[in-house]
Amino acid sequence: MNELEVSPHDPGTVYVAYRKDRVGDPAPYIYRSTDFGKTWTTLVNGLRAGEPVRVVREDPERKGLMYAGTETTVYISYDGGARWQLFAGNLPVVPVTDLEVRHGDLIASTEGRAFWILDDLSVIRQHADSLASAAAHLYQPRTALLVGGGGGFGGGAGANMVGRNPRSGAVINYRLASAPDSATSVRLEFLDSKGAVVRSYSTKEGTGPSRLASVANLLVTRIGEIHDAVLRVRDLKTQVQGFVTRTKDADSAKAIGTMGGTIVKKLETADPKLTTKAQNGQDIINYANGINGQYGFLLGQVEGNPVLTQGVKERLAELERLWRTLRTEVETIENVDIAAFNKLLQASKVEGVIGKKKPGTVM
Repeated sequence: MNELEVSPHDPGTVYVAYRKDRVGDPAPYIYRSTDFGKTWTTLVNGLRAGEPVRVVREDPERKGLMYAGTETTVYISYDGGARWQLFAGNLPVVPVTDLEVRHGDLIASTEGRAFWILDDLSVIRQHADSLASAAAHLYQPRTALLVGGGGGFGGGAGANMVGRNPRSGAVINYRLASAPDSATSVRLEFLDSKGAVVRSYSTKEGTGPSRLASVANLLVTRIGEIHDAVLRVRDLKTQVQGFVTRTKDADSAKAIGTMGGTIVKKLETADPKLTTKAQNGQDIINYANGINGQYGFLLGQVEGNPVLTQGVKERLAELERLWRTLRTEVETIENVDIAAFNKLLQASKVEGVIGKKKPGTVM
């Protein structure tokens, strides 16, 4: 037995994830008992053959909503495990060692790929087959908190963050049977306790709330692009320094060291422009904000105001120009300087080349 889960809805119901792959049987095994363990039912319909199950969990809010972690991925079941379906999203192929539902999020621990979090299970918990035939459906959002900050990107964490945090504020999800055409307007209205409209969003509005949402989405996208660039810059620095160290006794060590040192200096110059130094609580005060922090601050201004101010528009234009310059600087290092360094390595018969790190993804 690998994992035992007592149903949070019924003390007499228990689920077991059972493994036999260590004795030559890689088949998936999930069992359920509804009579305190006297009898058991196998629940493996939809699980891939040859894929042992490591963990099974039942959602603490919706009875019969199940999650299973296997040797390669995550599965979900809406009917108590009678039918399983893949639920991986952008989770890489990796053994899932444990699953927990906390604060309305699904958290997965993996063997070798750190922790992954699926933010906000509200839509999953409200899933119903009948929604497939509905022309439109508005999902009940989970409780939102009004807090300061920049859409989940503030707080001085800066470049230490690899994943993308969830958006601050209320996240509203809705489903349409088909995409609206240009003549159709989709409108969301937020009412107070007396039924009066306090805020609205419409696909027909070129300014106002819908424009606010568009700018906020742009800012979140830019912050993600910058964080990806930071990771690439630091990865390149590590690779270049590694080659310089490994070739210090080679005939071409001087040339490799000189070119490598120049590239490292360029990367070290670019890094603080992109992100704020945040090794301790005082760094955010002692050092200038990188462009990621500036975008994050602007995001906080957009989300904290009912209108798009002229100052926000002007600052956004400034940051967009600055980001284009910085992005070109990073891409030039990647596509010109690193290419020349790789050519030098090859000419010196040094095995291996520096690869470009791809942008990261999150669950």
